[in-house]
Amino acid sequence: MSFQAASDAAIASVLLRKTLVAALVELVIVDQFGIGQLKLGQTVEATSGNTGYGIEMGARKRAIPLVVTTGASSGSSAVSS
Repeated sequence: MSFQAASDAAIASVLLRKTLVAALVELVIVDQFGIGQLKLGQTVEATSGNTGYGIEMGARKRAIPLVVTTGASSGSSAVSS
């Protein structure tokens, strides 16, 4: 496998993983709103990485306002959009 093919496969794997996480988190968001466990304005958790990305994608798709925070020790990739 060439370097380019390996790089393309790695990128595709990351995108697939992020898409699956976003879809699962969206299902959780819808479920938790439906049973009253999640309410607008509620603080859930400080997060970064795939969890934060999934929450952001699920909230954006449902037009739910969202503020995601992360710890000071997180790398710059965790705080860029």
